Amino acid sequence: MRLTNCNALLDCFPDLRVYFTVSPKPPHAHMCVDCSTVWSNKTSLLYHVISRHLSLKPFACDACERTASVYTVVQQHYAKAHAHLSDKPSQMRLSAKPQSALKCSACGETFPAALHLLFHFFEQHWYEIQLAREEAAASAAVGAVDEPANEEAALPLEREEQKRQRLQQTCDHE
Repeated sequence: MRLTNCNALLDCFPDLRVYFTVSPKPPHAHMCVDCSTVWSNKTSLLYHVISRHLSLKPFACDACERTASVYTVVQQHYAKAHAHLSDKPSQMRLSAKPQSALKCSACGETFPAALHLLFHFFEQHWYEIQLAREEAAASAAVGAVDEPANEEAALPLEREEQKRQRLQQTCDHE
């Protein structure tokens, strides 16, 4: 599957689309539902959602353990921290390597384009990340000392579970 924009990613993973709306004010740019920031295109809004609201870092450096929400951050890091690994300094503009293969932070698989990596990341690793977050929240709740049950605190976990189920169903149908 060739991804030229983020529409294909949003179509397969509708849980991401819930963050997207169109700004009511001209020029009718793309707006984040959670924080009302406005972006000129969907891809920029997608990276905003990944970094600010989902706190994901799907891009990894080939030479070390550094990860980031946006691939250009990893490329800039590589150019500064690992310039000595390049055969030709001219190849180190902003690309992590000649040809700029992008590495998944969860499994190390490489991809030729950022949206391809994001599609892989959400398809292969989103469920396990959600489970880890739920387990961490559950263990934190067990550590709490006899606090009264808070229904509002349970709502985000229920919402995340519903999102996970919808995501699983969507990807199973393809």
